[in-house]
Amino acid sequence: MAGKTADTERLIESHREFQYKNYNLVKPFPRALETLTVLHDKGYTLAAITTRSKKTSYQTLKDANLYNLFKTIISWEDVEKHKPHPESLLKALEFLQGESEQTCMIGDSH
Repeated sequence: MAGKTADTERLIESHREFQYKNYNLVKPFPRALETLTVLHDKGYTLAAITTRSKKTSYQTLKDANLYNLFKTIISWEDVEKHKPHPESLLKALEFLQGESEQTCMIGDSH
């Protein structure tokens, strides 16, 4: 985010703290665990990409029994340019030594 101000930084930090204190409110989509488990068990390599902080994303995934299904988790702190910029996707591909032609992205928004 170009031109961040001190107020912007405080707002971001306040939002992150709210997320951490209320991470238990986040619930996986119906059948997410079953679907991701099937993909994992069939040998697909999975990565999670999120704009959440590491602290909240890791805890949320652990509580939902999803954490161990992912080979890597790319969080807000891992990139300079955030979604919808492709930097996080490219970073996951690089870590997993994947090829974009053999990659599928599944989003978590309706």
